[in-house]
Amino acid sequence: MPDRRAALRELHRVLRPGKCLALGDFALRHAPRGSDAEVIDGFRAAGGVATLTVIEDILADLRSAGFELQSLVDIGDHVRPTMLRHAELFRAARPDLESQMGVVGLDEMISRNEQLADSRAFSYILLGARRSPV
Repeated sequence: MPDRRAALRELHRVLRPGKCLALGDFALRHAPRGSDAEVIDGFRAAGGVATLTVIEDILADLRSAGFELQSLVDIGDHVRPTMLRHAELFRAARPDLESQMGVVGLDEMISRNEQLADSRAFSYILLGARRSPV
């Protein structure tokens, strides 16, 4: 979702009062520094998750849209290793993807996925939120 704030506002608009939203999204545990920042910026530039931001920003967007946070679980330690699998899948799909991404772009995406597996800032969160009943 290129505009998370707009998406959350629309979800709030169509969700009935008192009902819940479940959401999973890539996130940053903290602002990346040093080589971690280079990996994250490279991932965004290579076509990765454009809205990859710190968890606090996601929560602020959620509140701004009118949701109340019910739960948040950070499962990044379980998800990060799967980035190596993503890199393998990109490699396996190379014949189909090169025409869409270009050789350089595809190589960059493979490399960034491999690097994300080692990033302590990169994570994945599951959250539950509720639209207020009024």
